[in-house]
Amino acid sequence: MSVYLGPQLTIVLGDAASTKDAFLKQGDAFSGRPDNPIIEAIIKEIMTDYDTTSYNHGLVLSTGKLWKEQRKFALAKLREFGMGKVSLELKIKEEISILLVAIKATNGEPFDLQPLITTSVCNVICNIMWGNRFDHDDEQFKILMKALNDEFINFVSTGLLNFLPWLRHIPPYRKLMQDIIRNERLIFEVLKKNRDLHVENFDADNIRDFTDAYHNEIQIEKQKGCETTFKDDELLYVVWDLFLAGTETTSTTMRWAMLFMLKHQDVCRKVQAEIDDIIGRGRLPNMADANKMPFTEATIMEIQRLGNIVPLGAVHATSEESRKCNLEVNTIPDGECVWGESRPKMELFLFFTVFCRTSTLATDGVLEPSSFE
Repeated sequence: MSVYLGPQLTIVLGDAASTKDAFLKQGDAFSGRPDNPIIEAIIKEIMTDYDTTSYNHGLVLSTGKLWKEQRKFALAKLREFGMGKVSLELKIKEEISILLVAIKATNGEPFDLQPLITTSVCNVICNIMWGNRFDHDDEQFKILMKALNDEFINFVSTGLLNFLPWLRHIPPYRKLMQDIIRNERLIFEVLKKNRDLHVENFDADNIRDFTDAYHNEIQIEKQKGCETTFKDDELLYVVWDLFLAGTETTSTTMRWAMLFMLKHQDVCRKVQAEIDDIIGRGRLPNMADANKMPFTEATIMEIQRLGNIVPLGAVHATSEESRKCNLEVNTIPDGECVWGESRPKMELFLFFTVFCRTSTLATDGVLEPSSFE
C-alpha cells in the first residue's frame, strides 16, 4: 500500500512475507533513511562545533557507509559486553532487586511506577555504555532521566513537523522545538561528560565498556590513516540512540503490562500460576525459564501487540544507489519511505515475571504494593 504523508510518498508493508523480503532478502536496498528535517534542525542547534551538514549520524537515522560501519561495530561490542548473555541477565536482575527495594520503601502508599522502571532500565544501558550504574538519587542521573522522559513525550508531537517543517517557527510548535533543543543539550552534556572521563582514563589494555571500545576503535582507525566514520562526536550519537532504543520502549511496555494485568485478572492469575510452577518463590527468574513458560511468553507477546508503542518502527527508505527494488510483483522507486516493525527484548521477560510474581491482585483489582518483597 502507498500513501502520501505530506509531500513524501510512503510505502507500507502490510504482511510478513513482504517485510521479510524487504528487510532480510534485500536488506541493503532498504537500509536507507528518508529526510528528517526536524532531527537535522536539532543537530545544528546542539552540535555547532561538528559536521552538521546532515542528520546522518548514529544508528537509528544513519545510512550508507556510516550506518554499516557503526551498526556492525555496535552489534559486535554489545554482544561482547553481554547483550543476550548471562552477564547482561545478571545486570538486569541486579536492577530488578534494587527496584523492588524502592517499591517496598513506599510502604503501601500510592506511587508512580514509570520513573522507577525507566530508571532501572536506563541503568542497564549505563552499565553497558559506561561500565557503571547510578544511584536513583544521583543528581547527574536525575538530570539525564528528566530530560529523557521529557524528550519521549515531546517527540510524540513532532510527527507533523517532519512533513511540514516550517511549522516549527510558529506557535505552539516553536515552544515545542525550544523545549526539545533545551533537553537535547542537557542530554548531550551528560553524554559528553562521561565520554571525556573515559578519554582521560583510557587504557588500551583494559577495555571496560562500550565507550572504551569505541575510543579504542578511533585510535586504531587513526593509526591506519584512512578515512573513517569513527569519531569522538559520532560516539555521542551512537550512545544516545542506544539510550533511546533501550529505555523508553521497555519501560512503557511494562506500564502497559501492569494495566492489562489489572484489566484481565484471569490472565494475570494464570501467569502467576505458571511462574509459581516453574520458578517458585525462592529465586529471581532466568531467561532459561522462558522456554518452559509458553503462557507467560504468549502473554508478553499479546501485551506488545495490544500496547504497541512504536507501531511503525523506524522508517526506512530505498537506497538512492540501488536500482528499483522489487517485492514480488511490486516495484518500489529509489529513495521512497518504507515502514516495517520492531522486536522484543530480554528485559521484558525478567521484569514482567518478577512483577507478576511479587504482586497480589486484591479483590477490587488493585495491585497491592505492600506485597512486593
